Amino acid sequence: METRTERRHGMYRIELSDVYGAKSFMNPREPYTGGAGVQGQRDHVTGAMLGMAGETTLLCHSRTLLSENVDLLSAAGMRLPKVLPYSGREEYEEILESLPKSSTVFQHAHPRGALKEDVYFHKRSLLVWLNNKANMGELAPAESVPKRSMHTPGHLLSGASPLGFPKVFKVASEKSLGGGEGVRICFSDDDVRRAAQEFASESKVIIEEYVRVEENWCVNFAISDENDILYLGSANQIVNDAGEYQGNWISGEPRSEVVDLGRHVAEFAAELGYRGFCGFDVVVSESGPKVIDLNFRLNGSTPALCLEGARTGGRSTRLFRSWKCADTHGENHSFLLRLAQERIFIPLTGTFAWGGHSKVLGVLCGESRKEVSAHLDLMKSSGWH
Repeated sequence: METRTERRHGMYRIELSDVYGAKSFMNPREPYTGGAGVQGQRDHVTGAMLGMAGETTLLCHSRTLLSENVDLLSAAGMRLPKVLPYSGREEYEEILESLPKSSTVFQHAHPRGALKEDVYFHKRSLLVWLNNKANMGELAPAESVPKRSMHTPGHLLSGASPLGFPKVFKVASEKSLGGGEGVRICFSDDDVRRAAQEFASESKVIIEEYVRVEENWCVNFAISDENDILYLGSANQIVNDAGEYQGNWISGEPRSEVVDLGRHVAEFAAELGYRGFCGFDVVVSESGPKVIDLNFRLNGSTPALCLEGARTGGRSTRLFRSWKCADTHGENHSFLLRLAQERIFIPLTGTFAWGGHSKVLGVLCGESRKEVSAHLDLMKSSGWH
C-alpha cells in the first residue's frame, strides 16, 4: 500500500473531491440529538469545509452563506463550492432523503433508523464500528492502547476496576463523539459518582488508565479511492484539565513512532474498506506513544494542516481555534477582513450577529508561536475571545 506525504492543490493541498469524488455530497452536521442549546453550534460548524470542498457538494446551514462569511472567505482567496443550504431540521432531513444512493459522506453517523442508510457513502455499520471507542484495541496494537476494561453504568460505583486515581471514563456507543464529549477524567470518588450519573443512560462505559501526557498530537491521514494513504501532518492538541478539546497548534512534527502508529491504524481501516479522512489522538508518555481516540472523519485540525503554504504567505506556524464576539451588528467584521486579506487570519466559517453574538472558526498564521500569540492578543483587544 502506497503512503504519500505531499499533494499540491490551490488554497488547500487536498480537497474533499480528491478523496470522495466530484459527484459526492458532504454532510458535516452532527445529528439532531441532544438539547436545543447545542444545535446552533452544530449548524455553525457546517460551514468549516466551504473552502476545502473542491467539487464535492456541501450541505451547510444557510447562516454560513450570508454575505459577512462569504466576503471573509473571499478576502482570504477562497471560492464557494456547490452547496445545499438548509435552515432547520425538516429541510435538512428532506435534503438528505433526496440524495442518490451511496453519495453522501457523513461526518457523524446518525441514529439507527433516523435516515435511509443507502444514502451513506460508507456503510453506516462500518462508520459506527470504527468510531466506537470500545473497538480501539482492535484497531491499534495492544501495547499502544492504555489499560482499559468495559462496564455497565451500574457497575461504575462498585470499584470493579483495579485502576487507581486518576482514571478516565469513556462512553462506548454508536454515538459520534468528539472534542472530549463522552469522556470524563475522574480524580476522586465524587468525580466517579458524577460521571456514573451523567452516563447512566449509556449501555457501556470504558474505564481507562490515565496517561500522563508529555505530548498530545492529532495525526491526520487521507485514504483515497486508490487505496493509498496520504499523511496530512500532525497538530499539537490544546486540551483543558477536563480533557476538553480547545484547538490546535500546527508547529513542527512529532517523532516518527507517533506517525507510524497512526499509519498502522489507517492501513487497518483501509483494509476494512474505509475511504476518507481520519485523525487519531496519539499522546507521548514515559512508556511511549499511546492512542487515546480514533476519529474517522475530518478533524478540527485537518483544514489547518492542509492549507497550502503559499496561501499563508509562507507562515508555517498556525493556531486553529474558534473565537466569539459580543457583536450583534457585525461591527468587528472589517477587522477580520483586513487580517484575512493579509493572510494573518484564514477563516473557515463564521456566523455573524446570530443569537446576540458572532462566531468564527479559523487559523491564525505567523512565523513563530510568539508572532501568532501577538496576533492572538490583537484579536482579543478587538473583542474576539
